Amino acid sequence: MRKSFSILVALIVGISLAPASQAAGTKVMFTEATGAPVSGLPTIAAGETLHFVLGNFPTTAGLYVFQAVQPVTGARPTYSNTKAPLWISTDPQASFAPTKVIAFTIDNGNAWGADCAHQQCGLWFEYDHSKSTDLSEDQFVPFSFSAVPTTVTAPIMPSVAETLSVKIDGVDAKENIPGKISYRQVITFSATSASGAPVTFKSYTPDLCPVNGRTVTALKGSGQCDIAASAGSKSSHFPFIVGPGVQTVKGVTSVKAGKSIGLSKESNFGEKVSYKSNSPKICSVSGFTLKAIRSGKCLISESATGSENYPALSATAAITVK
Repeated sequence: MRKSFSILVALIVGISLAPASQAAGTKVMFTEATGAPVSGLPTIAAGETLHFVLGNFPTTAGLYVFQAVQPVTGARPTYSNTKAPLWISTDPQASFAPTKVIAFTIDNGNAWGADCAHQQCGLWFEYDHSKSTDLSEDQFVPFSFSAVPTTVTAPIMPSVAETLSVKIDGVDAKENIPGKISYRQVITFSATSASGAPVTFKSYTPDLCPVNGRTVTALKGSGQCDIAASAGSKSSHFPFIVGPGVQTVKGVTSVKAGKSIGLSKESNFGEKVSYKSNSPKICSVSGFTLKAIRSGKCLISESATGSENYPALSATAAITVK
């Protein structure tokens, strides 16, 4: 039987998610299978089991617990094994009663889009279906994942301290500090390692923010990205919160009186643009053609529909008629 690993956690260690998670009432204490508490950072491999007991369990609803990748502050996990949760409740159908020693089997995360050998994984707790909109019991409890079963003694190899210096668009980047990226925005990484080893980049969210060499592009207008820079055994993670794009129109700034000029038919996101002249004595608009009547400031309204990735366009452009 594989040995289970445990840790006494009086105050949950890790990153809080929603603001309410900072006040989560339930306390988690990792134990041996017998329920005896132990101390020390839990290190566990795929297939091994964590045991824990709960204190100050809520009286109004049960809890779900599942394995997840540590999320950024202000969000629930993007990557989590929601298909294999434990249900902790006084309900007879629950996986465990809240008074029992609870056993949770850990996996490597590969089946649900994660890689616990390179990402910080842990246990995620939240209210069950009977109180699913209440985030006050949200909390993340981390553990250390081992690529090999911890019952096997791995040979101790000499290690060389490796550090990475990473820049994003020429600005020094700090690992594990969430940045921001918007729909269709392209950012460029550059990096060096202390050892001189080549640095490679990998996206753990390729459907949202794929990596092409050293550039990353956001393909949607919401979500969370995780980009890793690696050299040898050293990996640094750079999370991003993805936001909607800004819809714009490439326009003209000036035109001569008596002349006509074509206007852009589409926005930068390919939406059809509609125009209207707000200065009919200075300029007129017909379809995608602007005609300058006499000198002055020509104001035209620009509009285009939006999508789930960017809001509708509603702007006013100023064109000088000479």
